[in-house]
Amino acid sequence: MRRVSIFLVGLTVFASCSVFNEDQGNDSQLYSWHEITRFKNAWITALSVTENDDLYLAQSNELYVQKEGESTFYRLNSPDSADITRIRDFKEKLFIIGDVYQRDLGDWGRDVSYLYLSNDGGTTWEEIIGGFIMQDITFHENRIHIGRKHGVTTIDYNTREVFTNSFIHSELSDHIEEIKTSKNGEIVVASHDGLHISNSQGQDWSILTHRINKDDDWIRSIEFDSTNKLYALQANRTYILDMESGEIETIRDGLGNNQHKIISSDEIVKAGDSWVQIAKLDEMIFNDITPKKTGNEYFGFEFVDSFSDGRIIIAGLNHFFIGSKNH
Repeated sequence: MRRVSIFLVGLTVFASCSVFNEDQGNDSQLYSWHEITRFKNAWITALSVTENDDLYLAQSNELYVQKEGESTFYRLNSPDSADITRIRDFKEKLFIIGDVYQRDLGDWGRDVSYLYLSNDGGTTWEEIIGGFIMQDITFHENRIHIGRKHGVTTIDYNTREVFTNSFIHSELSDHIEEIKTSKNGEIVVASHDGLHISNSQGQDWSILTHRINKDDDWIRSIEFDSTNKLYALQANRTYILDMESGEIETIRDGLGNNQHKIISSDEIVKAGDSWVQIAKLDEMIFNDITPKKTGNEYFGFEFVDSFSDGRIIIAGLNHFFIGSKNH
């Protein structure tokens, strides 16, 4: 393992009139939106709110943090100038997946991923593992589970023992989108080949979605609610899986979904390229809360997250909004 020392860059962005646009209402008037214009210069490539309500976001190799209760964004250097694709926190440890270009791989070289760990909120970084393509990470007890392009690699955090499962057999449709852990310790991956689950800390895997038609099993996003139901988002559908009984409920919408997030014990938000909707979990009847557009704007929403006070974050191509519920 190698340790990379990174120091805080003295760049701050103040939450003044230059940062926030005027409130942008929406037709339903359920939410009021502020757009943070500081980040309109490039595509947001990763975003995450930590358990402590610190907000981290990345634009390629630029990493920023807004600490809980503050209105200032600070820029951090990323290790190895890596292009950041995932930001995750676990037990006050910050992890990022970063893609680094390797010239000696193939005729023209290519990007490969590395997993980095920071114990001080992003000031210094340690490389954990790398040299292969990574999509997402999740954690349970003392293990890190990395969703790769073709399976899952598991690392024991204490011993650093590594083992790999290539459990999806399709050559073309096994690209993993997300990997999550349930409150019971079940590890689930969302892939272009459906949902797969491990009840053995990543050692053995089985498929969850064998009853879903192969044309409809490209799962883009997964979320567990407080009752351990799994919400799986497909381009035109939401699947709700009861992890105890194995029953699957299908909700069709035909909207072109990108991402969803359970933002409280009873609400779920989902977003597509140009819209945002919210619903109660026990009803799954969605209301539009999309920020108003100026002309023919393309939002390109790919990220949804929330703060503990219920404020919603949506972000994508050249747009980053924070929404507050109207009371």
